[in-house]
Amino acid sequence: MAALFLRRAWLIAAVIALAALTAWIAVQAQPKVYERTLVFVLRPGPAIKDAQIPDAIRGIAQEDAQLVRTVARVIRTDRFLALAFERAGGTISEDYTLTSSVSPGSDVIETRLRGPDADALARLGTAFARLASAWVARVYRAYELEFLEADVADGPVAPRTGETVLLAAMLAALISAAAVAGEARLRGRIARPVPPAETPIAEEQERPARSANAARRSVVTPAPPAATPIAEEEERTPARTTPAERRKRTVRGVSSTASEQPRVPKKRPRAGA
Repeated sequence: MAALFLRRAWLIAAVIALAALTAWIAVQAQPKVYERTLVFVLRPGPAIKDAQIPDAIRGIAQEDAQLVRTVARVIRTDRFLALAFERAGGTISEDYTLTSSVSPGSDVIETRLRGPDADALARLGTAFARLASAWVARVYRAYELEFLEADVADGPVAPRTGETVLLAAMLAALISAAAVAGEARLRGRIARPVPPAETPIAEEQERPARSANAARRSVVTPAPPAATPIAEEEERTPARTTPAERRKRTVRGVSSTASEQPRVPKKRPRAGA
């Protein structure tokens, strides 16, 4: 498998490069998104005397920061965004979004503005900060929403070109490795001989041979005939013969021996002898 990976290394590299290039082109076709973060703090306003400031701070804490949450929710509405666009000298667009959140355990409110134009986003942020501070001063006269800073992201925050290209390259590498591993397994299966499966025709042809072999095995060799009791008795008991019978047997044996010898034709005398 390692040798196959080495042979397919150029193909894997080409697939990874093609995937990365495709992802980069797709990312470049998408509109860029810029982000600007505005940081506010809700604090007692100048209308509260110095002696009343501790009571005002304790009041915010006792109410579990309900006032801070209320202000954060109100300034992120579409109405505030539209008013900020009007003051910035533009018209509201769906490409621009507004979100806000409260830092845990504090009276700090963070507002994030996103849009495709960095210059327009800067003007929108300035108009929004003034609008939010003026609204809090008008509605909650005892408090003031002070603008602290604007955090501008370096370059577009979306789409993330580097992460997208890296992810596409990693996926291409995994898919290519899986394809090469599958090819190696397939090559191993092809190289390994597979016994052919028996077909019904082959089975029909083998049946007569099997039947003949079974018939041969079933044939029983005939056993020699069993000896009769008289023959067994004669074999066990030696024969008692008289001298006359022995002479007869001897004569018979000689005559049988003579009959078995080949006959030699007699020579006839020639006529002139």
